[in-house]
Amino acid sequence: MRDGSVMATKQADLVEYGIAQDESDYRLHVCLGTGFAYLYPTPGMTRLIGKRNYPLLNGHQQEISDRTSAGYNVPLGDVPGLREIIIPADLLARVTVMRQSPLNEKGRQAVQMAKALFRRGLVPLPLEAEEYTDLSTQLKGLDLIVRGSTRVQVKCDFLGGRGGPFNALFVQTHERNPRRLTDG
Repeated sequence: MRDGSVMATKQADLVEYGIAQDESDYRLHVCLGTGFAYLYPTPGMTRLIGKRNYPLLNGHQQEISDRTSAGYNVPLGDVPGLREIIIPADLLARVTVMRQSPLNEKGRQAVQMAKALFRRGLVPLPLEAEEYTDLSTQLKGLDLIVRGSTRVQVKCDFLGGRGGPFNALFVQTHERNPRRLTDG
């Protein structure tokens, strides 16, 4: 039911745009309504939804009568490599959006929350460490150089995760652009 030909006939109003087109290494679902964020490797989720038979669900935006996306509610226990992050209360107190808020505003606040979680060191991303082996550098107090170049896609999944109605994350696979938004 998820192959492209069936999707094309059953979902002519939607285009394939979601996790399969994503070039990120990780996805971070920021669940502003439940107080959690969830990090997982993008390739693992892509493989999972390709193998499992989750029901395809329609997504909607405020003030748009037709569906605007499609995807899967993936139970937290099924998500490979999932890391749950509790959003600190002082950061949650800054959230001004509600479930009914415009999509672009929820997305903007999700990105701001993600940045705050990164600044506090709460997002457990892998880093590469290289050891300084020459004695003169070590005598200067330098033993390792740590690098990270991980690409992260932030998703606002307002009522996703623990405490939400489905105890799951919504993983989008298709969408339409009802407001004709562009890159420029």
